[in-house]
Amino acid sequence: MKSPGATIQTFLENPTYMENCKQLAPNIRLRWTAGRERVDFGLEASIADQRYLSFGPAQPGATSRLMGGSDVAVVGYSQGVVFIGDYYITNYEECNANSPVEELRGVCEDRTWGAGNASLDDLSISYAHQQGGVTFVRYSRQYLTSDTRYDHALSPNALQNFIWATGAFTSNPSD
Repeated sequence: MKSPGATIQTFLENPTYMENCKQLAPNIRLRWTAGRERVDFGLEASIADQRYLSFGPAQPGATSRLMGGSDVAVVGYSQGVVFIGDYYITNYEECNANSPVEELRGVCEDRTWGAGNASLDDLSISYAHQQGGVTFVRYSRQYLTSDTRYDHALSPNALQNFIWATGAFTSNPSD
């Protein structure tokens, strides 16, 4: 069994190192290391500039159409700048962000659902690079966040469904 110090030292030497790895698609890998209070995720994909990769827990109890009600991190690069966002998805459409909060729908950032409350963004980016057409973004999030409305609790001891997707942004995500 590795000591926590060994994992920290390995991370400092190689920020792309994670304890677990799962191939999600031919050009997409998920890496993760579970800690005591949080989990570090690494999303690695062969995606172009202005494209995103998203990953996160599906609505608890959902057995079909898993994207609706899911809580995802959206990561990527736009014009050489890394972006990450904490999103909640109600349905399969772009966020109608200019609508009043009570009329919102689609794939919207948690802060949009929360009427601009930036404290609802519960993700911390710790490393990112884009090299040779491959994007790698390492971020972390707590198992339990203070955002009980738009974030789903993560449980290292229970089965959970997760979703992932990739696509193009229709607007500049780094704005």
